[in-house]
Amino acid sequence: MCRECETNTRQPSPPLQPEYKTQKDNLSLTHHRLEKNRQAIIHHGDEITFDPSITIRTLLTDCFRIFTTPRPNPPTPFHRHTHQGIPPQITVYTDGSCINNGNYNTRSGAGVWFRENHPNNRALRVPGHDQSNQTGELAAIVIALQSTSHEVDLTIVTDSQYAIKSLTHSLSTFEDQAWTNVPNEKWLRLAAYLLRKQAAPTHFKWVKGHNGNRGNKGADELATLGANKVEIDDMDLTIPILAEPSGMRLSSLSQASTYKFLQSLTPTPDQRRSELLLDCTREALKDLNNAPPKDESIWRNLKHPDIKQPIQSFLFRALHGSLRISKFWHRIPNFDHHATCINCRDTTESLKHILLECPHGQSETIWSLARSIWPESFGAWPAIYLGTILGCGSIRFPAQ
Repeated sequence: MCRECETNTRQPSPPLQPEYKTQKDNLSLTHHRLEKNRQAIIHHGDEITFDPSITIRTLLTDCFRIFTTPRPNPPTPFHRHTHQGIPPQITVYTDGSCINNGNYNTRSGAGVWFRENHPNNRALRVPGHDQSNQTGELAAIVIALQSTSHEVDLTIVTDSQYAIKSLTHSLSTFEDQAWTNVPNEKWLRLAAYLLRKQAAPTHFKWVKGHNGNRGNKGADELATLGANKVEIDDMDLTIPILAEPSGMRLSSLSQASTYKFLQSLTPTPDQRRSELLLDCTREALKDLNNAPPKDESIWRNLKHPDIKQPIQSFLFRALHGSLRISKFWHRIPNFDHHATCINCRDTTESLKHILLECPHGQSETIWSLARSIWPESFGAWPAIYLGTILGCGSIRFPAQ
């Protein structure tokens, strides 16, 4: 047994000591309330109460977590604020906005609306690298929690089903899987921390956007105002290290989830190859679209309805660098000769060579025919690069 383990065994932290008295706040949901949450239909406007508990009350096997981050043994455990008496009730409306969604010049805004001319009404431009409409929605919820006292019974009304589902139904799954490949992880973790700090219940309610609701309209206007701000607003995005579970829950582990987690720690050669191809694609589309698209947008637009399924599959494999061409054959003994073009002899048969450069293939004829049917309303025939082909689903053509 290591010395640290021996010390922790002989001197257990306060939660494990018999004389330690746990602070009760009566915020953990009852079985009836949990069942009501499970049966709630978000798009019907059913209210969902946030469950702040991270304590395991089922099987002992559910308590074990692996791949945890080393953390100091605290003199006192992390606990929520407490409140005596009946807390006041407050309803707040939140909304997000996004300009140039899907591009690298995307700007997100967050709007928080309490009532007309309320001093806590906020319009913020969202900080950070990740910018999307979903980011704005989550940032608005974070701002609403930071703008109100932790001693109020808070109802957050939003038109984002994504935000509600992520912070209620899916939160425990995200935490059990160590947030592996979860979009907007930073904002979700921050919102969960602030929700767990509350000394009174917090409820979520969905409202249909742009449907005449005054609160939703006010939050939407503020979010748009925030997205158009020149300066990015400062926000406190810190999360105490002891405020959330660490690692993955052992009982929920699967081979697939473990593989994804380990893969996320160290990029594989295929991932690095894909990143280079994405850089090539963004650079080629920058002049066509006046702004480089985000990686997520490039991947999503591979499934553009105008692109047939076999071409979608080809583009997907090409962006991953998984086609059986070029250096692929160097991995197989006695197959090195397949890595070069049979017509150009010593030239590597890369995807760029096949589609654009080989003088012995049909690429020149194909591109000549494509140019001959290019609509004049689209402007001049663009320069064709490998990135233009890989990102064809993300090209913005003039409206017909």
